[in-house]
Amino acid sequence: MIEKLIKIFLLLVLTFTSAWADETISVCPEGLVNQHIYTIEENKLTYASPDIYLASTGSQYINTGIVPTQNTRVVSKIEVTSNSQFDWIFGVINRNTHGKQSCYGLAINQNKYYSEISGNNKNYGNILARNITHEFDFTVTEIKTPDGTYATGATTLAQTETPMYLFANHAGNGGIYDQRFIGRIYYFKIYEGDELIRHFVPVPNGMQIGDFIVPSDGMWDIVEQKFYENIGTGIFMYGGKTCSPCPAHQYYENESCHDCPTGYTDDTNIGKLSISDCKIHCIGGYIANKYDSKCTNAGVGFWAPRSYISYGQTSTPHKCPENMTTAGFGAVADEADDCGRVMWINNKPIYLRKTKKTKPSINIKLNDSTYYASATPVEQLSNIVDITNLTNQLYLKHDDVTYVVHDDNMYEHHIIENEKINNIGTDTFLSSNGSQYINTGFIPTAQTTIEATIMQTGQNGYNWFFGNIDRATLGKQSCFGLAQYNGYFYSEISGGNKQYILMTKNTKYAIRFTVSGLHLNDSIIPTGASDTTYKPASFPIYLFANNAGNGTTYDQRFIGRIYDFKIYETSELVRHFVPVLKGLIIGDFIIPENGMWDLVEQKFYKNSGTGSFTYGADM
Repeated sequence: MIEKLIKIFLLLVLTFTSAWADETISVCPEGLVNQHIYTIEENKLTYASPDIYLASTGSQYINTGIVPTQNTRVVSKIEVTSNSQFDWIFGVINRNTHGKQSCYGLAINQNKYYSEISGNNKNYGNILARNITHEFDFTVTEIKTPDGTYATGATTLAQTETPMYLFANHAGNGGIYDQRFIGRIYYFKIYEGDELIRHFVPVPNGMQIGDFIVPSDGMWDIVEQKFYENIGTGIFMYGGKTCSPCPAHQYYENESCHDCPTGYTDDTNIGKLSISDCKIHCIGGYIANKYDSKCTNAGVGFWAPRSYISYGQTSTPHKCPENMTTAGFGAVADEADDCGRVMWINNKPIYLRKTKKTKPSINIKLNDSTYYASATPVEQLSNIVDITNLTNQLYLKHDDVTYVVHDDNMYEHHIIENEKINNIGTDTFLSSNGSQYINTGFIPTAQTTIEATIMQTGQNGYNWFFGNIDRATLGKQSCFGLAQYNGYFYSEISGGNKQYILMTKNTKYAIRFTVSGLHLNDSIIPTGASDTTYKPASFPIYLFANNAGNGTTYDQRFIGRIYDFKIYETSELVRHFVPVLKGLIIGDFIIPENGMWDLVEQKFYKNSGTGSFTYGADM
């Protein structure tokens, strides 16, 4: 059978209507296009946009028909539109027979998630702002939200014989427990183990799915291909986003979206209104020609800053002053100070520039002007670029250290290939003044190992380089992390407060940390903890701070630098954080602020605190 694919669009301002079996198309404002809302294949609804919702005033609710068990899981996207107490998003409770031991569900209480599962009355996570969407993943034992994972305190569920309600908590015999949910549900999925058994999506009155015409605003189950109606009073309100700007890498023309020409990007911003908003990104030292999808070298004697050139435009390089040039390794000149002189020693070139980039440097005075040649220790430079084939470089020895004299553009900290960072200089760092920190998204276990290179630049009490602790529930038994205290390395892992070796400010340390020991300077110092005494917390470790849960930090945050940070689970590398500078381009992604890049996931991690990190490099 030939598939009949129907794209259905919703009403917004003015509409041209036939029947739901054909199309209903909104007339969108200039610059916006109709969003794909539904897909119907072979008379079955197979897709619904996650941006449409069903809203209740507190009088409407739905019977899901599902009796939860120990293995039931709920995944949903909601929006709170009214703050009250004990407003149940979904649930069931057989209070007369089993009491709260049978309560399976999730509510909003005091502007936070709340449950009573197996009798454990508990609020979770951060404040839920009104009129903003929130997503959660709920089971008997835990709830996962974007800000963390929280234990419910339950291990088992007393069996109830009645099904869950949506927008309310079913108390049996058609009764309702506490208040009903006042807000919006965008989708609602129910799993039994790994099997999806319900997938509720909002559908409007009058929509046609196969031979069925939706009689009122309600929910459609994609699994059963069945409509679920309101069993309360009044009516649900259906709504959602129907018009949207063109997505990234497209532009708007003639009431539709079109792909930007090959090689051009829109800088990942949405809503581009013309093809001229499609741009090609040229790194420093390169320019773009009209309609050409490639950047070309500005050439010897010219420099060009990093730029975004619109389709159809041409960028112009800047010429160096008379008797000056940019010739050198790569000749990637991105600033006027890259213009300089070339001096030959023993048939080897030295590229001189107008400002100093390294320390030490070679300084040449010519006609009352001083020029500088960059020099970097061989070992340091070889960690960043392959110098084995650079046979025409000048090598100098000073204080028993061998230096390579080079054009400063050789010193590129990030090696990007195939749109991924796969190498980085060992001397780049991210520095915090005590206000910045990063959520790693990783929850440590007794088999977790940390390898890091750090430098303390300030001392103020307990400064945590990294860590997590569930002090409210598990106490110090759950503390996995390392700090500085009174000038010493310090930890509290499994409750063992312990000072280790003396730590010197402004000194770089390579450390390796596990539950059982701190590895430092080829020595292993026991923590006093073991796999059996350590009790893992249920939320991830922070960098530059110790995560105490609920978006809070424990003690003081780290004032200093992190050069490199690796997380291993058993022997598998699961995170490898390296510092990245704002504006760095990795594939189609532009680093929005100084932060960390994970080489494992190829993913950016931003500052979760206040202020901004400082990015730098030891030269």
